Amino acid sequence: MLVRSLTDRDERFARGSELFISQPGEGTKQPVKVASGRKSAKGPLIRLEGYTTREQARELNGRMLYITASELAMPEDGSYYGFQLEGCTVYAGERLVGIVVKLAESRANAFLEVEPEGGGDDFAIPFVKEVILSVDLERQRIEIPENFLE
Repeated sequence: MLVRSLTDRDERFARGSELFISQPGEGTKQPVKVASGRKSAKGPLIRLEGYTTREQARELNGRMLYITASELAMPEDGSYYGFQLEGCTVYAGERLVGIVVKLAESRANAFLEVEPEGGGDDFAIPFVKEVILSVDLERQRIEIPENFLE
């Protein structure tokens, strides 16, 4: 199957590599092993152990492949992996605004999907330096301008 790769490390798709694959509509990920892999002009072409037919491979269309967090390179200062931001509390000054559900992307920029304090519909906060004043992963706290949501 053809993989749309988000990594510059080709060895992630080499024979014997251990990955995790998402299950549609679930948060669970099951372990899979690369049976074979090679480069192509359109991206990596891989075959996973246990998936031997085209029909089985088609069933995997749209799923995501993952590695363990311990295999990730440390991001540059001021950069973050989405999973690091999930669950962080968002504050506008001293006021708790909500909790980060996920980091998502639009054509314009990345944004935080936030579940508001006290309930209600999730809302988006652009993940840009003008809005995100600070990120403290140790305290799981993100600061935005006090008047941003007014």
